[in-house]
Formats: sequence, C-alpha cells, structure tokens
Amino acid sequence: MAIGHHGEVTTRRKGRSRFDPILMRLLAKADPTLTEEQINKAIQDTAEAVGKAISGNLRERSRSMLIDHASIRAGFEIRLRDIWGEALDALYAVYVVATESAEEYFHRSRDEAVAENDVVWEALLRVHARACHVASEIQALLRSGHAEGAQARWRTLHELNVVASFLSEHDDALATRYLEHEAITSWRDAEHYQTHAARLENEPFSGEEMAEMKADHDRLVAKYGRDYARDWGWAIGAMKGPLGFATVERATNLSHWRPFYRDANAALHAGSRRLSYRLGVEDAMRVWLTGPSNAGLDDPGISTSISLTMATVTTILYRPSMDDLISARALMELSDDADAAFRAGAAEYDRRVAEEDKHAARLARRRDRYRERREAESSRSGPRIRKP
Repeated sequence: MAIGHHGEVTTRRKGRSRFDPILMRLLAKADPTLTEEQINKAIQDTAEAVGKAISGNLRERSRSMLIDHASIRAGFEIRLRDIWGEALDALYAVYVVATESAEEYFHRSRDEAVAENDVVWEALLRVHARACHVASEIQALLRSGHAEGAQARWRTLHELNVVASFLSEHDDALATRYLEHEAITSWRDAEHYQTHAARLENEPFSGEEMAEMKADHDRLVAKYGRDYARDWGWAIGAMKGPLGFATVERATNLSHWRPFYRDANAALHAGSRRLSYRLGVEDAMRVWLTGPSNAGLDDPGISTSISLTMATVTTILYRPSMDDLISARALMELSDDADAAFRAGAAEYDRRVAEEDKHAARLARRRDRYRERREAESSRSGPRIRKP
C-alpha cells in the first residue's frame, strides 16, 4: 500500500493482513463475473469503511491514550536524568554562559563597531546567535532521549562554528559577501517553490515578488561574478581548493572534525548506514529503534559543548576586552566540565547495562538448571500412564 499526494491509497504489492478475511468474505459473496475494476472498488470501499471505524475509535480514546503516553514519557525522562542529569546540567551551563557572554560583548563593543561599520563584527554575532539557538534545540533533543537527532543538529552547529572561524580571519569584504549571499539562496528557493506551488496547493509568489528577487540575484552576480551564484560562492577568492564546505573547513584548521561531521550526515540523511548503526541502541540489527532511548548521549553532548564554546570564543575575542578574555577562559573550563560529565554518564550507562546483562545471564542459568532438574526427574520416574 502507498499513499499518494492527495491521500489516495494504491495497492503496490500483495500481502496478508488482519483485514484480509473481511475482504475475502466480501468477495465470496460477490458476483463471480465482477471485473477487476469492480473488485478494486470493493476493496477501496472496504478499506475506507474499516479505516473510518478504526480512526473514530482512536479519536474516542485518544485523550486517555495521550495521558498514558505523557506519563510514560515523563517517567522515561526522569530515568534518563538519573544517568545523564549532571551532564545535561553542565551543558546547559555552557549554553547560558555562551549566550550571556555574547550579549555582554555586544553591548560593550556595539558603539565602536557601529561607528567603524564593522561588518565582520555584525556577521559573527548573527552567526553566534543562531549557534546558540541550535545548541538549545540539541539540548531539548538530549533531554528527551533523541541522541541521533541531537547529533544531526550538531552538524549545523559545526558548520556555524566553521563559518564563524572563517569570517573572523578575513575582512569586511568577505563578511559582506557572506551576508549578501542570502539573496542568491532566496532566489533559487523561490524558483523551486514557484515550480511546485500549484501541486502543493499553495499561493505562488506574485510576478512583482519574483522580479524583485531576480533583480537582487542578478545585481549580486554582476557585482561579484557568475560563480557567486553557486553554493558557498561567497567564499570564492578567500580559499584554495574546490568550492564547498569541506574546503572552508580545511581553511579554518577544523578538518579533524570531518569524521564526526560525516557520521552526523548519516544521522541526517536517508542512507542505509543508519539502518545497522544507531546511537540510541546497542544492537541496531536486532532492535529497530522507533522512539527515545537513554543511550548514546555522550557524543552529541560533548561535540555540542566544544563547538558552541569555540564559536563563542571566536566571536567575543574578535574585539576583545579583559572581560571577554575572562569570559572565554571561564567558558572553556565549563566546557571541560561538560566533557567529563558526559563521559561519566556514558560510563554509568555501560555499568548499568553490564549489570542488567549479568542479571539476565543469572536468570537464564537458573532457568536452565530448573529445566535440567525437571528433565532428570522425568527420566527417573519413567513414562506416565494416564488412567481412563
């Protein structure tokens, strides 16, 4: 079965289901001269009727179901904090200091930076604000037991950290190209949207809106050259190598994060790599994870702490005062605390899993001994004769 764009159901392969007996009884009563089209219509009508009945029943009991699941989720998150609570709190401390340090830096350096029209200063603060927001999302995912989602969001945080580092090493001209590149992306996105707006049943852009976005795009291409319209085109001339994020990453001396970045790509995309390996489960081939888990929080937690700290230090040390140097040092100390706390959480998780495995092994041995005794007793007593 598959659901089309507007919700119509189509049959693609045969299979047995709990509704097959209903269909079989329906077809058994039908005229044997029915055409294939009539049979398909009967199947569709039956599926619709039964589907409506089931959905109606689910709606009636949805409130109690939601209450039950809210209780289950709350209990799970309490147990998760029992293992990872100190680490999550340490990461939150890093986040708070990162945001407050940047806010204090902004107020302290704003007048001078604005007077000098410092575009790098502006770009770094805007990138940093987004980095803090992504870090907040990561924490929400970790608190709810979604390590793999947190890892996927860390991918964005790493990119922001790389961009901040790259911009901090160049002049206002590059920062301007970076900020203006928004118009290039907006035009390309608008073209895709306009192509599919009708099928999406959404209102398309007006001709005036499209013309305005196209004019902004063309103006920038005329200003910076044809390659500026490509992905990462704003970085042309400031780096050596093929145009792309990997080249920018190498230019900032952060390419040692590439293995983690690639692993985060696997968590983000739909490749088969994440069918056999999952952060939240020990044996992904045997256990198919469909929801939260209290495993695997250490990798995304540690990576988030480091990347957010680096992005913050890069930002507040662009125009530093003594206060900023002190904030940077304090933040690095807190990041070390978070690193240690997540490693301790991982060790505690492994210890509990080992204890559970030992307990399960003891139970298995106990069951085996009981079965062996029963078999021995049966063999000694001989065959039993049932009396009439």
